[in-house]
Amino acid sequence: MSQATKALDDFSRKERARNIRSALICLVLIVVILFAGFLFSVGDLEQVQGTTKGLYGHPGDQGESMFLLVRLDDGKDVKVALPDKVPFIKDSRIIATETTTRLLGIRRYSFLQYMATEKPSNSPLEPIR
Repeated sequence: MSQATKALDDFSRKERARNIRSALICLVLIVVILFAGFLFSVGDLEQVQGTTKGLYGHPGDQGESMFLLVRLDDGKDVKVALPDKVPFIKDSRIIATETTTRLLGIRRYSFLQYMATEKPSNSPLEPIR
C-alpha cells in the first residue's frame, strides 16, 4: 500500500508542477502581449502639411502598398501612406496625419487630403478671385 501511495503522490506532484508551469507560461505570454500593445499604442495625433515629391510602391502579400514621398514644411522627407483610390499629383500640397507611438516614439504618416490651390483661372466664364 505504501508503494501505491508513493506512486500516487509522485504523480500528483508532477501534475501539480506541470499545471504551475503552464500557468506561468500563460501569464508571461499575457504580460508580453500587453507590454507590446502598450509600446505600439498611439500617443499623439497631429496634422502636418507638406509637398508631394514622388511616389513609392512596396509589394506585399495583399498587393502593392503605395506611399507618397513628401517634404514636410519643417524640411523632413517622409513616406505617407496613400489610399488606393487617391491619385498621385506631383508638387501638390497635402495634409497628412502624423501618428506617434507612446513609448517608442515611432512616427507614421497617413494621407488625409490634398489642399485646394489658389491658381488664377484663365477661363472667361469663371469669376476672378
